[in-house]
Amino acid sequence: MKRRLAVLAQLVLLAVVAWAVWHRLAPELAGLTLRDFVHWRPAIGLLLLSTLGLTALHLMQAFLWRRVVVDVGAPPPDARTTVRVYFMSGLARFIPGMVWQFPAFAVLGQQAGIPPLAASAGGVIGNLAFLATGVVFLAFTLPGAPGAVELLVGVVAAAAAIAAVFVFTATPAGARVRAWVLRHAPPRLVPAVELAARIRPAHALAWTLGYAGSWLVLAASFTLFVDAFVPGAIGHFRQLGGIMAASYLGGLLVPFAPAGLGVREGIMVGLFAGVVPAPAALLIPVAQRLWFFLAEFLALASFPLFPGRRGPAASGEGGPGERKLMEVL
Repeated sequence: MKRRLAVLAQLVLLAVVAWAVWHRLAPELAGLTLRDFVHWRPAIGLLLLSTLGLTALHLMQAFLWRRVVVDVGAPPPDARTTVRVYFMSGLARFIPGMVWQFPAFAVLGQQAGIPPLAASAGGVIGNLAFLATGVVFLAFTLPGAPGAVELLVGVVAAAAAIAAVFVFTATPAGARVRAWVLRHAPPRLVPAVELAARIRPAHALAWTLGYAGSWLVLAASFTLFVDAFVPGAIGHFRQLGGIMAASYLGGLLVPFAPAGLGVREGIMVGLFAGVVPAPAALLIPVAQRLWFFLAEFLALASFPLFPGRRGPAASGEGGPGERKLMEVL
């Protein structure tokens, strides 16, 4: 009975998120006509390939989160638990405020046998690494021809990100930086910052490069997605990668927009000028939101395919943790 209630609660949460996505996109969809959909009918093969790439990206980020969780001192969760906890916690991004995902990590992680502080810290540190590497990626892919200034900014940002990996983790200089952060950070972030002392610089560099690589996978998947609607768009790989990075980062940095809903689409519409025809510049930003949601749902739905340990914590049975999560959400 508990397991059925937990599954029902998860399905209800998915339905609420789906409704939120539709509610925010309805005004944009109202501006499109049937002629737009017929004219810009996507190539099914490219659409499937791009969806496969985006789903693989989501799974890649789930296992990068697990790597960070292990590096802060937690025992490694099995693959099935990793995927289930990561994506169920990710649904909390659709609640305005941007911080709900981290307590969701703690609650679902604890229910699955992952130390709650490590699960939450893995989410915080992973998001910071993803944001930092995204800024570096954006510096190299800003729309327009890359001039000396853009390349210099990219090199400096890349050097700063790599330096930060070594400084902030288990190094003497990092201890001083963490002490300063602890004096100014909100109380809820203090335990996560303290866990950073356990991370080895070499490990941090490895998963930082992993997050950097995830931006390349995202850019490639998005380029294929756009090319499915606008043949030949693949020739604008760098510009499309920059558009995706700018809109994605913009959505992440606006806390009142759940999962960047509306913000990402607005930025994308503005940057698409000159890259794709005007009607497609409106259709694609709306379609990509549904594309992202579908790929994330497929990644979450794939968790039974991964090996897991026996027992309530790894089998997906509900418990106090999931009930507490529903109270938090």
